[in-house]
Amino acid sequence: MRRVSLVVLALTLLACDGDEPALFVDLKTDYLPGRQVFGVRTLLLSPTDAEGASPLDRIDRFVSPGEPLLDGVRIAEVSGLPAGPLVVRVLLLGPTGEIVDARDTAVTFSGRQVITVLMTGSCLGVVCPSPDGDATLSTCVGGRCVDPRCSVEHPEFCGELGCADASECSSPVACGEALCIDRECFVAVRDDRCGSQELCDPRDGCVLRPDADGGPGCPATETDCVDGMDDDCDGLIDCADPDCLDAPCDDASACTQGDACRADGTCGADPIDCDDADPCTDDSCEAEFGCVRTNNTASCDDGFWCNGADTCRDGLCQDHGAPPCPAFCNEMSMACEECMVDADCGAPTTGAWGACGGFSGTCGQSGTQSRPVMTPRCMAGTCSVEASTDTQACTRDTSGVSCGTTTYTTWGSCGGYSNACDTTGTQSRTRTQRLCAGGACTSVNNGESRACSRTVANGTSCGSGSACCSGACVSITSSTRCGGCNVNCSSIGRTCASTGTGGYSCRGCTTNAECRTILNSAATCYDVTAPPAYCECQCAANGVCANGGCGAGFYCHDCPGHNFCSNSGGSC
Repeated sequence: MRRVSLVVLALTLLACDGDEPALFVDLKTDYLPGRQVFGVRTLLLSPTDAEGASPLDRIDRFVSPGEPLLDGVRIAEVSGLPAGPLVVRVLLLGPTGEIVDARDTAVTFSGRQVITVLMTGSCLGVVCPSPDGDATLSTCVGGRCVDPRCSVEHPEFCGELGCADASECSSPVACGEALCIDRECFVAVRDDRCGSQELCDPRDGCVLRPDADGGPGCPATETDCVDGMDDDCDGLIDCADPDCLDAPCDDASACTQGDACRADGTCGADPIDCDDADPCTDDSCEAEFGCVRTNNTASCDDGFWCNGADTCRDGLCQDHGAPPCPAFCNEMSMACEECMVDADCGAPTTGAWGACGGFSGTCGQSGTQSRPVMTPRCMAGTCSVEASTDTQACTRDTSGVSCGTTTYTTWGSCGGYSNACDTTGTQSRTRTQRLCAGGACTSVNNGESRACSRTVANGTSCGSGSACCSGACVSITSSTRCGGCNVNCSSIGRTCASTGTGGYSCRGCTTNAECRTILNSAATCYDVTAPPAYCECQCAANGVCANGGCGAGFYCHDCPGHNFCSNSGGSC
């Protein structure tokens, strides 16, 4: 019977989550899984590491029989690579780990990308670059030498493609089917084109099956799952062969039980429990001998309180410390009976007084407070503590504490002006607060005031020869306000003087224009031929006229002999 040892290939695929930069490598090949190829090794190399002595990463992958290698399988997922050029070297491995075929693919890594490596059986024995060919065509696809950057994702580097459809491809054996995959020719073996005792070999055609009559004699399944042999010639030994799932095996450890082949290809078992629940032994397990128990000196409990603290010796709880009681020890209550009267148990103790409370209301000042009292008692030879409470009267000061809502009267009238022209005054109201005093809620009245204002019209009289102008009491016989707030004799270089007819006006004018700058467009300079002349406001009619330019609150009087401004109405 043929025996094949298998190099177990570890699958070390790095997971790439989300949008993290990662390189995904897929493989499509017509090499037969489980017959020609048993594993794939992917090496990620820097472009200068042609020998692969120090790969950036290495991923080994087991290939099981029946895997769809022609359809394509993922052989590597790698994250954490530096951006830039690198070489992806894919090695197809035989049943003992030998290299069946290899191919290098040049990649410029820049982020998250996929590269599909094509490996065709037609490249077996082809040397690239060819001795007399282009040195840059250093790898083989479809039996021809191509640029190492050639891949499914970058056909522009593959030169003239191998095929457009299957009619342009051929199989070297009759039992093979020519296929055109990703514009390259592949050969798929068809065992159904051979006899019932035969298999299709991609190089030799129909050959005798290993388990056929006259063949190597391999059975259909693994016959012994603990002999260390590949009984069914599928490259898998003992528990590594799925045929042995749940079959009994031996993991060579006395510390396990129920040994059986598991789905991960190992001989697994459940650990035995060596704990004997004895606190005086330390329990462990040795694979060669099984459970091992070692005596210790740990603390233990022999079930008696009065003989003191217990410890282990020689595997038994038999050593004891000093008795807990200087006199009689009560085993039932696990307590020492050490007293005859209350005084033997110590003096009473008190806690701190609590907060003062229990007041009659917001303004109440008399209350109570309490504290705990602990009094030792001797009962049946054992000290205990009796708890009680002390209370006492206490007080607090509530003077000035608010005990109701503050109310206000309405504001009084505005007053307190300094003169007849003053616009700013004050007004007041009474505030009533409810405050604690002498333990009762009382009312406390306080006055409060605020500023207020009024409007005083220009021209309002504030004394003989005086009137209000913009809130101020001024003389209206002055040169700056001659008979009215607006009449400024000084602005035209004149003085204010009595007209002799009951009013005042600017004296000394020489032209009507002078007077019109301070009165109105109808004003005139009266009696220029007999100076000193006066500025007249020139009313439209006799009697009391409109203000005539004298300003708001003033009047222009048309009196015999002269017109003048005044703050009083009526006849001349």
